[in-house]
Amino acid sequence: MREVDYLLDYYPFDDEILDAAEKASRRQSDVTWPEYVSRFNIPRTKVFEPKDGKPIEVLDLIPHDYDQTLVYHQPMACILDSNRQIHVATLQAILPNKRIIGVGNPGQPGHGYGKVSMMDALKVARGNLRPVVAGTLEYLHSQGIESAIHAGESYGADKAAASAENSTSYSQEATSIISVEPVSVAKKGLLRMGWAFMSTGKHAEKYLKPVRSVSHTFKSAEELRESPKTYALGLARLSNIAIGAALGKPGFQGRVERAMVINPSLKTGIAWGTSSEFDENNERESLVRTLKGQFGAKRIADMPVEGQTHAMNLDPFMNSAIIS
Repeated sequence: MREVDYLLDYYPFDDEILDAAEKASRRQSDVTWPEYVSRFNIPRTKVFEPKDGKPIEVLDLIPHDYDQTLVYHQPMACILDSNRQIHVATLQAILPNKRIIGVGNPGQPGHGYGKVSMMDALKVARGNLRPVVAGTLEYLHSQGIESAIHAGESYGADKAAASAENSTSYSQEATSIISVEPVSVAKKGLLRMGWAFMSTGKHAEKYLKPVRSVSHTFKSAEELRESPKTYALGLARLSNIAIGAALGKPGFQGRVERAMVINPSLKTGIAWGTSSEFDENNERESLVRTLKGQFGAKRIADMPVEGQTHAMNLDPFMNSAIIS
């Protein structure tokens, strides 16, 4: 029996994916996060200063031989501390033939990488997410990357779609969008969005307990992360207030549609928990049905995860399995 077979309680993942997750979990079974970083040559995060926009923080995991680049967009107000870095590192361990680029978001005081100007904040609040992905796309261009998969969960799911929508402006092709638990699927407004985000925490232990039991590295990364007590202060940033306003509008479908029209070869996968706090009326199922009607089932894939909530992405093995 595999240590990660608890994932089957959530979804009937293929054996190939579970085997890859098991191999990744064994690497994390008995080492601390700093030991893991040293053993597997996880680089330090770096700050990239785009010509257009504020500096961003990047964790770029480059294997010796890889066939594709996958850009992994983080949830709202999540900085690249140890807790998020292990999500990026786990994804790379499960997909060893991919270059994985994790990009942080503006968070608590002292961690403003990825924030936007006041003028751009107004654009973002109205639903235009180009300002929040421009720095990432410029980083890819600086690296000579001409095509990439864009994946992310929660706010990161919307960033993935926005990145694909704007890739051609940076001489790039988005080959796939992988959006897990996209948020901007129904009109909620800023206050309801904030309440929904805060309510996701009540399900956290359900998803954290199993991964802690198989990954000593994850437990260590949790202990070494930035204090979660200051997370709410990060949400109060102007940039995040603007992002919250954008996510409170039903903009996800439009982002995907525009990206699919711009690039006729682009494919999109959308996964969501059917008990998600952000999908009370199962809007994602209706959204996917509409997108399949427009672009066909060969270009739009869906993955409803029965009975699961928005917090399912707290488990890096679960999140990586879904993206895989």
